[in-house]
Amino acid sequence: IKRVMLLGGKTIDFYSNSIEGENELKTSAIFERLIETADVAHTMQSWKTFVKWNKRLYSEQYKAYKAGRGVDPTLDWYENQFTFYDYYIIPLAKKLLQCGVFGENGSIFLHQAQQIRAQWEYEGISVCESLFKQYHDHDTEKRSGADINGLN
Repeated sequence: IKRVMLLGGKTIDFYSNSIEGENELKTSAIFERLIETADVAHTMQSWKTFVKWNKRLYSEQYKAYKAGRGVDPTLDWYENQFTFYDYYIIPLAKKLLQCGVFGENGSIFLHQAQQIRAQWEYEGISVCESLFKQYHDHDTEKRSGADINGLN
């Protein structure tokens, strides 16, 4: 944000209209992209890394759901990955390329993101089936164990 308008109509300039101010604005924008990328870096690395962190995110969200916080991530997990890639990850990777801070290597992020998205189309269902089975079987075992021990 370069300029903000307050409710009273007064404006606040965060960066001056000079070369120095323009450089500060560009630097700030690059740092913002890097922070956004750090949060989702696994989505622009290898397939193996993506699946590892995707499973951990599912686990976290599923446990929260079982604790009464949030919705069951199982319902749309496969489809939501496409939405996440199409509307957040790929545009972010394009911004990283556009900012030029990584030079010739800037295209790697976009390439990896596009490859993982394409691979998800073919392997995502089996990843999801394995993941869902793992957690739902674990829940069944817990319930069975509780029944055997007379806890239910």
